[in-house]
Amino acid sequence: MATSGTGGAIEGRTAPVDERVLLGVTADCADLAAELVETFLDELPAEWAQLGEAVRRRDANGVRESAHKLAGALGLMGARRAVQLSRVLEHMGRDGRLDDVDSAFGALGGSLDEVRPALADWRDRLRGGRA
Repeated sequence: MATSGTGGAIEGRTAPVDERVLLGVTADCADLAAELVETFLDELPAEWAQLGEAVRRRDANGVRESAHKLAGALGLMGARRAVQLSRVLEHMGRDGRLDDVDSAFGALGGSLDEVRPALADWRDRLRGGRA
């Protein structure tokens, strides 16, 4: 089932973001939602790099902390699949089990590759009054 926004299923797949989540948090204020999306997109590269460095160093506590922070921000954006993948990394770090951390990190990266353009498009629609 196709939808016009990113809040539902697209061609039988779950959309990378559910716009209703952030709109609910912002009481349907498009300006505030657009500002929060912009801030998230601006901060994501640094957050991703920090998580990547923790993965590279096999720093379990760093993986846990970075993944936890990223999961919270992604949750606010309504990026449910990316949140799930972040939680996997968070639990790996918490448990000190980093055997599959590269695979989990790659899966999250793939999800973020879908989330970023979906959020940028939505931000642009919010600013244009078409959300």
